[in-house]
Amino acid sequence: MAVAGGISDEVSGTVGDIAFEVADASALPGTFSIPPRDLKRLVRALETLPLDDVRSWSDPLLFFRALTASVDAAMPWQAPYVSDALTADASIREALVPVAAAISAAPGTAWWASDVDMTNQWVTTPVREGRVVPNSSPGPMTRVLDEWSVNHDRENVDLKRPRDRASRTISGSWWSTPHTYGQAQGEWARPPSSTRRIGDLGAVSLRLIEDGFGDGEAFLHRLTMSPHLRVVEIHSIQDWAALVARYPRDARWARRGTWWGSTGRDEQWFIPDYREVARDFDGIHVSVQGYLAVAGEVVEVPGGATVLAGWSPDETFWLTDDVAIDGDTEKWRFDDDDNVSGWRRIQH
Repeated sequence: MAVAGGISDEVSGTVGDIAFEVADASALPGTFSIPPRDLKRLVRALETLPLDDVRSWSDPLLFFRALTASVDAAMPWQAPYVSDALTADASIREALVPVAAAISAAPGTAWWASDVDMTNQWVTTPVREGRVVPNSSPGPMTRVLDEWSVNHDRENVDLKRPRDRASRTISGSWWSTPHTYGQAQGEWARPPSSTRRIGDLGAVSLRLIEDGFGDGEAFLHRLTMSPHLRVVEIHSIQDWAALVARYPRDARWARRGTWWGSTGRDEQWFIPDYREVARDFDGIHVSVQGYLAVAGEVVEVPGGATVLAGWSPDETFWLTDDVAIDGDTEKWRFDDDDNVSGWRRIQH
């Protein structure tokens, strides 16, 4: 839908009109009514889109405005906006199939389904209000993952409440990444994560980051590693379900309030037990294809369900000490008028 709106004022205008006419600012699919005249207007606009140009896009960065819109719209802690929930309508989904096919056929999206690029990984460290925000907490990794485990269990117990509707609104962590906050500053636990360099963009995570802060400056550090590290690849719903099913960690109470808001379901929630994953694997990579397929969806697993939340496209979390963050840095600044990526390097 973001690609369609980017090449058609009629599509983007109709989506905006529908969002304005629906009373609630946000809504789960099936909980609001789309005016029939607007629905038909949107379907007609989608069915008449000129898609030849999209099929020929070879520059990967031409898709980044649409990808950014998709990532920015991912809010696993609340109900989706109406403009996102529109795509639950069967007629709109059918009308979007040719758009999806054109995107998939474009040379610029060929990398979306690729495994982690072991020779081209960059750690993004944002500069926020003049302060450098660390990408990860200090190791060793066994300590980081032990701290993650303790923090997770503490939250899961603290947020346990009776089974009533009101308790579903009690908020907690909403992500399913290996990242937790403790009761004290030193208890923060987060392994390093990285993305690849693509085209003229220093790192994918400069543009594509779920729940971003709109940072305008960042330092990039190259991540080096052995090419023989074992990485779990998430390209599909089945891949994420298999990971959680193999290494399930109870997250019922820690995620109940937030994932109830975004999915409308009260489940026995699970996330991966990253301490156990680290016994068999060195990293977990969510490809762009994997992100678009899985993010925000309720994924069934034995005994309950899970949600991929907080991950960003092409992001790899490293669960090993056998990676090194280089001391040399590049400083990048966001300047939307300069180039298609919106970012430029200002210092090596």
